[in-house]
Amino acid sequence: MRTDELLKRYAAGRRTFTGSELHEADLRQADLRGADFTAADLRGADLSGARLARAKMPGVHARGANLRGACLSRANLREAHLEEADMRTADLNRADLSMVDLTGADLREADLRGAKAISAVLIGVNLTDADLFRADLVGAALTGADLTEADLRQADLSGADLSFAVLREANLRGACLVGADLTEADLSDAIMPDGTIQD
Repeated sequence: MRTDELLKRYAAGRRTFTGSELHEADLRQADLRGADFTAADLRGADLSGARLARAKMPGVHARGANLRGACLSRANLREAHLEEADMRTADLNRADLSMVDLTGADLREADLRGAKAISAVLIGVNLTDADLFRADLVGAALTGADLTEADLRQADLSGADLSFAVLREANLRGACLVGADLTEADLSDAIMPDGTIQD
């Protein structure tokens, strides 16, 4: 589907674009709030600054997509493929990222407050300065992830794999780490769940 056609249909009131082929589409700053992109092909698409609040995107294929600064608050991204996506400063407040694959994605300074990322694959993800306050990361794979200075207050990391993750100066106050794997994790100067600072 051509980008101009998609935007025209959205403006006319259409919201369902399930399975649409939008490979490398230019949708910068587009207003697509509440749209249904279930299983759509958005690989390499430019969605920087796009408004996708409450969008339905389960199973979407968006490997390498540019979602920098996009608003995805309360969006459904369950089982989405977002490997190597650029999601710097994206708003993912209360988004559902359960079982999503974000391997190698860039989420620096992203807003993930209250996001649900149960069993998500976040291997090698850059989450420097990301806000993960009260995020649900139960069973998430965060092997080698960069969480430098990330806000993980009251986050649920039960059973998460944080082996080799970088958590320097991260704030884990009140976080749940029951069953979490912290093998070789770098916790230098991190604020631990009990409020103590790790040496």
